[in-house]
Amino acid sequence: MRGLLGMRVGKQMRIVPELLFYVDDSLDRAEAIDKLLKS
Repeated sequence: MRGLLGMRVGKQMRIVPELLFYVDDSLDRAEAIDKLLKS
């Protein structure tokens, strides 16, 4: 994926940064807090 990004940006960036992906569970936590507040 980093290589594809490097090809797309071409000469606009000297070094393509490392890409990190993570699962965003903030909605799950918000629902749990909402459920606790309503009980």
